[in-house]
Amino acid sequence: MSIGMYLASDHKLTTTPQSASSELLSINDLKKYENYATLISNLKTNLGIDPQASDPNEKLFVLLDDEEEVFSVMRDRDEGTINQYTDKPFIYYVDIYNWEQFYHSFANYLQSLEAPFELWKVWEGTVELQALETVQLDELNEQALEKLFGNNEYMNPVVGVH
Repeated sequence: MSIGMYLASDHKLTTTPQSASSELLSINDLKKYENYATLISNLKTNLGIDPQASDPNEKLFVLLDDEEEVFSVMRDRDEGTINQYTDKPFIYYVDIYNWEQFYHSFANYLQSLEAPFELWKVWEGTVELQALETVQLDELNEQALEKLFGNNEYMNPVVGVH
């Protein structure tokens, strides 16, 4: 199981722009890279993905530029654990690539939003409504976000309302 971090709102929110380096790629797309053999080998070694048994055209992979990508916010249209916590129609998954720079960048992003929202941190696959902690977010700064989300640890499901 994994921790899921989400934004939910009654209004459509701005997603983070995708750079060229964060586009979804297939195994066939990876062939254009000079280090293709290493990438394919790493799929099996590090992720347990057998390239021979995978659809070579299915877009599953992202190559990240460590200097450029801190997080992404993408619309989540699948029914999942988060839908058992909130009834908001617009749900966005927050994917974090760099915890050291996350809070500063994410605070700036949240300050740019012009609609009320909820920030969720839940354990995927488990619904713990009785343990849910609700926090009112009066300020959207690094300290408030770090207090809400912590440093990638999970105690109880939490929602920050702004």
